[in-house]
Amino acid sequence: MTPDTKAVHIDSALSNVSIQYKNADLHAEKIFPVITVKKDSDTFFRYGRQDWRVYDDVRAPGTRAKRFEWSIATSTAYALVEHALEGQIIDSVRDNADEPIKYESDTVEEVSNTLLLRLEYDVVQTLKNVANYGSGNNSTPTTSWDATSGSTPIMDVDYAKEQIRKGIGRKPNTMIVSENTHRILRTHAQLLDLFKYTRGGTLMPDQIKSAFEVENYIVLGGIYLNSAEGQTETVANLWGNYCSLLYVNPNPGIKQLTYGLTFRKQGFRQVKRWREEAVESDFVRVSDKYQFYVVAPDAGYLLSAVVSQ
Repeated sequence: MTPDTKAVHIDSALSNVSIQYKNADLHAEKIFPVITVKKDSDTFFRYGRQDWRVYDDVRAPGTRAKRFEWSIATSTAYALVEHALEGQIIDSVRDNADEPIKYESDTVEEVSNTLLLRLEYDVVQTLKNVANYGSGNNSTPTTSWDATSGSTPIMDVDYAKEQIRKGIGRKPNTMIVSENTHRILRTHAQLLDLFKYTRGGTLMPDQIKSAFEVENYIVLGGIYLNSAEGQTETVANLWGNYCSLLYVNPNPGIKQLTYGLTFRKQGFRQVKRWREEAVESDFVRVSDKYQFYVVAPDAGYLLSAVVSQ
């Protein structure tokens, strides 16, 4: 049954539940910060490197200062896409629930989590693709970091950081690894040696962050079912044996450099609700409208096969 459009309305309370809902294991919006936009489609700009040039800026008395010309290197159109899923709230189930209101909010949270997982999955697939990094900004360590000897994760990461610095004029501030890679780095001899007088056999995330000199150390520990619906369930890690170095601007704006951005329509995520008497149920549709883009490929570097599995 198609809902009567007159009966469909935005449920502000449940919309707030969806907006406030967070899954601590999902990090897409930390990697591609959100910019709120009013239009479903528009244009964003990539600026040139004219501010890297050393200008003759001396002004003699009574003369005008030399004019500084800035340029737009490229312009790219964005187009938002709506992502939506619906949940059914059955009268008889709600009537027998100990906490009827929580039954509704739980439904919204479950649907919201599924939408967020989709965003996380898409962001991870983007980060795994070497085509989404600057020319030459990818490599494989000579020795994997879980080798019994000879691996040099600090040197490998330092090399990647230097390539980014040469491309954008600043060092990356974000390092992304898998749960498995994180466990290996916690006990890696090269890192432990830096803290041998202050720490025992394992390192904490803040110490690993300090060792690699990054502000953000993200462990992508999310999982998903990679089997088709109805088939035997098989679980897979979202992030594999990669390490991504990025510059992620903590305060993204019109002229601020950052690896990627998520453009989200103002007012989303939102929850719409309607009644269908034929099935004695209310329905809630959680929808989001966004699109994310790599806006500065040179602000990233991908290390592949950093561990053997």
